[in-house]
Amino acid sequence: MKIYITGASGFVGKRLVNNFRMKGFEVFPVVRNRTSDNSEIQIDLSIATESELYKVFKNADCIIHLAALPDFSINFSYNNYQINCLANLRLINIANQLNIHFVFASNALISGVSSIQINSETEDSPDIPYNIAKYISEMYLVEKIEKYSILRIGGIYGINGPQHLYLNNAITKLIQDKTPPKINNDGLGMRNYIYVEDLCEWIYHIVENKVYGKILMAGPETLTLKDIFSNLCDVFLGNHNDLTYNEHFKGESQIIEFKFPKIKLHRYREAFEQMKINSENENSGSI
Repeated sequence: MKIYITGASGFVGKRLVNNFRMKGFEVFPVVRNRTSDNSEIQIDLSIATESELYKVFKNADCIIHLAALPDFSINFSYNNYQINCLANLRLINIANQLNIHFVFASNALISGVSSIQINSETEDSPDIPYNIAKYISEMYLVEKIEKYSILRIGGIYGINGPQHLYLNNAITKLIQDKTPPKINNDGLGMRNYIYVEDLCEWIYHIVENKVYGKILMAGPETLTLKDIFSNLCDVFLGNHNDLTYNEHFKGESQIIEFKFPKIKLHRYREAFEQMKINSENENSGSI
């Protein structure tokens, strides 16, 4: 099976390419800017025409579309619209012509950035341009393609993860200079973030087993931010005594419904322990 992965040089994309290759798939990484991977296909999805896209993807058996501009501001920008909406629609048209499985990385917060509980029954209410663009793309996808998988993903954490998620920021600082995180609220808000390695394994499961429809993707364990960061400090520092909070501000919860796939997913401490081993191996040159 020929798997084409857009956004292949990103945080999730790099791991997903390796995941599928290790399982014996023929993988074609699609990127805007080349890296050291000689197999990459370079194309700017935001300006490519449908005819140009067809030439790139014409041999695909499955497209996993991760590429996006992560802009979470409340202000509309043309780049947001061009990359997070129009490019998606053109690529959906190509997948429709080819009649192939199209896997689209969307966002669980299409229900609203302030949503506390998100499940399959939660009403869609996108309230920032990024999520509006994702929602429009989803609606178009459902109309155009039968074999689709819409991945409504919550917060993703891991080494070198996007810094807009404070957990990733804390992981980076702990690895680089052993700096304990400071939580700017009481730490009692609850989260079930998903470990990036688990997300990749889940996407593989979806492609391999042809799981279609809209899928909420989150971690298997829901903890308070206090407990999440205590686990993080225990693993990387040996204790959490220097972890600080601001008791004057209430932390808000955001919990995404978790329906267990037929794969093993990591709890927070397990994921942190794996990350610590990986970071130590990388620093020692073992990997």
